[in-house]
Amino acid sequence: DRIHAKNTIISHLEWVHDDRLLSAGFDGRLLILEIDKGSDPEKAFSAASENPVASLHVVSSYEHDRIPIERVCFSPRRDQFVTVSVRTDKVKKDTYYELQLWNTASLKSVRSIQPATVQQRPPQRIATVDWSADGGRLAAVVDGNLQVFSTATWRVQKVLEAPGLGISDAVFAPRS
Repeated sequence: DRIHAKNTIISHLEWVHDDRLLSAGFDGRLLILEIDKGSDPEKAFSAASENPVASLHVVSSYEHDRIPIERVCFSPRRDQFVTVSVRTDKVKKDTYYELQLWNTASLKSVRSIQPATVQQRPPQRIATVDWSADGGRLAAVVDGNLQVFSTATWRVQKVLEAPGLGISDAVFAPRS
């Protein structure tokens, strides 16, 4: 039994708890996987292990439309995460990106997050997302511009335009 569709690209794999992983793929599946209880996670993924193979099985599957997931970013408390998905309208021959908020305790999306329209152009591509260390803000690079959202209201607080240059990545500086 396959976890993801055959030949799919796994776009994100991240530890959620000691023995659970969140897996996202271009097949649109968003899954919580668990390491087989007979496997020791420390030994299973260690290069020094004699048998570095562990079995994984699906614990739960989020109700995500079967559209490709490019990125996932967890909140600092790891109780929420956002996904960046790519939806294609085959009739209009148009592709656009979606930003969705999820709660780890629920298998359904909490809400859609709307990036700002910059220079009268609706948002097209979301390159990356990052949560601030205090959980109060989310940064997203949308069409080469930095957009900062308040996580209390999920509204855009600031837009940093980079005409001609473009921004491809953004992360919040760690607190010292």
